[in-house]
Amino acid sequence: MKELRNPLTLAVYGIDEETNLVKVTDKDKVGLYTVNGEWRSGDIFDVCPHMCQWIGGPNPVGAYSTSYRQL
Repeated sequence: MKELRNPLTLAVYGIDEETNLVKVTDKDKVGLYTVNGEWRSGDIFDVCPHMCQWIGGPNPVGAYSTSYRQL
């Protein structure tokens, strides 16, 4: 499962495999959101919609196959 940590709030953003919604975990609180950052359920009500789009949005073919450090 791919996850991203928000550098400001330190919340972890991932995909919930049962519902295919964005799962946000912050310490002992958990919330489920759509790709656009709309709240669906859980204890967390304020999240970054950009992080939801990064983790839950479409991934282009080959997006992870190259590194920006390669020449």
